Amino acid sequence: MEQPDLPSHNKLEKEHYDIIKHSSAIQIENKLSLTARKTYNVLLQNAYNLLSKQDEYTIPLRKIIKDIEIGQHNYQYVKDTFKALVETAVEWNILGKDKKDKWGISTLLAHAEVDDGILTYSFSSFLRKKLANPRIYAKINLKVQNRFSSSRALALYELCLDYLFPERGNAGETPWIDIQTYKKIMGIDDTKYMNDFKEINREAIKMPVTEINTLSDIFVTVEYKKEKKKVLGVKFYVAENPNDNNLVRPRQKKKKLEHQSQEKPLNKELYERMTGAFKINPGDVIKLLQQYSHDLIADNLKYAEKQAKAGKIKITIGGYARRAIEENYAKSQPKLFDNDDYGPIKEAIERKLRTKYEEYKQQTMDTFKETASPTRLRKIEEKAQEYSETHDGLSIRTCRKIVIEEYLSNDGTMQSFDGYRKQFIRED
Repeated sequence: MEQPDLPSHNKLEKEHYDIIKHSSAIQIENKLSLTARKTYNVLLQNAYNLLSKQDEYTIPLRKIIKDIEIGQHNYQYVKDTFKALVETAVEWNILGKDKKDKWGISTLLAHAEVDDGILTYSFSSFLRKKLANPRIYAKINLKVQNRFSSSRALALYELCLDYLFPERGNAGETPWIDIQTYKKIMGIDDTKYMNDFKEINREAIKMPVTEINTLSDIFVTVEYKKEKKKVLGVKFYVAENPNDNNLVRPRQKKKKLEHQSQEKPLNKELYERMTGAFKINPGDVIKLLQQYSHDLIADNLKYAEKQAKAGKIKITIGGYARRAIEENYAKSQPKLFDNDDYGPIKEAIERKLRTKYEEYKQQTMDTFKETASPTRLRKIEEKAQEYSETHDGLSIRTCRKIVIEEYLSNDGTMQSFDGYRKQFIRED
């Protein structure tokens, strides 16, 4: 991310194990093992306050071992890692994010020396100047990096953090990255095995993205640039992870929208659908989910899909869907109460309605799966597989749910939320 106001060295959030890492140091050839990359980040954090004052830095081996969370007596393994950091030459600023920085190549450490359990190390003068006063950088948390089990997941995590912008609602996107450059960033050799894009996609895109979304504090979706059937490049969209369990520190309180009495819980199914199938920027998706009712969003997404199938959309489906939600093209019915004076009553009823409707939907779908013929279930599964192939950001489970819901809605078995609301009011 680009930060005009760099945090002062003495104000770094040490209690959260944050490090300030120059963007050029993130956008490197990933020739490192997971342990080496984690170790390098620990060494950067340890030296950060002193980079502009001295050339050499010290740190106990036991602290490194503790910070990267490996076995307590793996001293030889750590020493081998230092050797790799001194010997491995890597390209810098591969994506050219730092327009004022030239392309370069350097070893990550200039030297490393261990004496009586203390590591003394240094960076080249070229690197030290960059690392001491980064104009563009990412803030990386050492606790989060220890959750990853692969070097590729950590490399992609750092890259995505580098394009996370607070001024855009803690969301952002990478530039388009051609496949050859992406292979460098992921440390993929030009072997026959890894020249097959299916393998690159599985090993170096989908698996790292799944690891990041499951274990980290950010959520990543991927878009592919294709020419006919060939994939030419990839782009990653990044936002805060809606899973609060992945946070390493409390979320900062956000300003409430004027018409919003409290922040609504994030609907993960809608979030996946909007960022995946509709390719809407994750930051914009979060704002839409907070600003508009979820049934209004769902109605307008369905409307956008129908218009797309009819060939009536002249712009991207994501842009059209966003406009449809904001202007309510589907003419979705308003909430039960529109007057803000009802406050807690309105919110309580809306929550009750939504909970009961979700229970009703789940029960209806469960009944269908229990009573449907094998032929019908097979057709549902085939449609779900087709839907999954054309909507890269969605899991097969979500695709299956969407297909069943559409089928039951079309044949009248499942009520719309509006119809259920009216029935609920009559019964109560």
